[in-house]
Amino acid sequence: MNLRKLTHSLCGLVCLIWARRHVEKKSCDILFLHLWDGEIQRVSNLSKSLCKTGLLVKHVVMDGFYKVLLKRLLYSFKSTENWEEWYPDLYVSYLIEKYNPKIVVTLDSGKYAKYLKQHMELSGGYTLNLAHGVLVNSPLFVNYLYHYYFIFGQSSLDAAKMQINRMGNPKISLTGSYLIDRDFILPPNIHGKKVVFFSTWLPAEHKELLLRNYSIIAQWAQNQSKFQLVIKHHPRENPEIIRQIFNGIDNVEFASHDTDMKEILEDAVMAIVCWSCASFEAAMLNRPVIVVNDSDEMTDIIELEKYFLPRARTSSELQQRIEQTMDNYDDMLIRAKGFVKRHMEYTTDSIDVITNRICSIYNDKDDFDYIKLND
Repeated sequence: MNLRKLTHSLCGLVCLIWARRHVEKKSCDILFLHLWDGEIQRVSNLSKSLCKTGLLVKHVVMDGFYKVLLKRLLYSFKSTENWEEWYPDLYVSYLIEKYNPKIVVTLDSGKYAKYLKQHMELSGGYTLNLAHGVLVNSPLFVNYLYHYYFIFGQSSLDAAKMQINRMGNPKISLTGSYLIDRDFILPPNIHGKKVVFFSTWLPAEHKELLLRNYSIIAQWAQNQSKFQLVIKHHPRENPEIIRQIFNGIDNVEFASHDTDMKEILEDAVMAIVCWSCASFEAAMLNRPVIVVNDSDEMTDIIELEKYFLPRARTSSELQQRIEQTMDNYDDMLIRAKGFVKRHMEYTTDSIDVITNRICSIYNDKDDFDYIKLND
């Protein structure tokens, strides 16, 4: 037995010994499990919609290993005999025993999918994953272990079918995004004097690339005076990193953390992204999108360059793309509609669609359109 396996096995044994034999119940119908507290606000409109149907909804932010041990968030009922898996298994067991939901909803694939499904099947319930972005054909996205997946649209379904090493055969339904509500509408704004840049979370493997492209955008902003650049931080990024790059540029402003997408884009004429899924919201709100990426990395995973202009690799190319977009604005709006149609099955009615389908699952009906992934 190697050291890693031995460590996990001992950890599992400690968790079983430390696990509670009784858990105080706080039952609900729908349990949302979150990796960070910012997700709760992001699903607030969907949560309110579900509550209006009479369902009792609760939200829980998942704790890390040490907090789980400290708080004894472990329940002694296990679904596996593998010692190595007892920590995640007993933690999930605690959550299901405490909240007794009919449906568990997550916003990311997560390491707990297997255990959530096992425990929910034992209690007669279901697991559901809500996509927070488009699915891509990547070896990082091959686990389909929940009962249901609600995904944005046809492009995500195509990507899922292309993943030859995928695991699981869930029911997949095209629903659009839970972030879009009925008021998510803006008229075109060709006379707008602002350009919005949606920055991107900085994972280690792409940090150097992204910082280099941020510098390209900063150089463009500094060398032009026609537009005000508004920067919207990614919810999970460290804002100080990007602020240092744009520090001292007069025509740059940073949107408040709690400013919503519609408000940010209302006065804008267009949006800039590296590869952010915020491009979908921009296109829905009639704002053409420009791509900045000075490399051939992160090939066009969301097909932006199929609908909009080729990526800008320098600040001068960025200026050219902006001029081209302004000169062909009506055509860019048509392209934006095609881009949205490719990726989103529903737009402003997405929350109603998702709510109705969750209610259908809750009532054991499945009376909505779905496919089995492996059929």
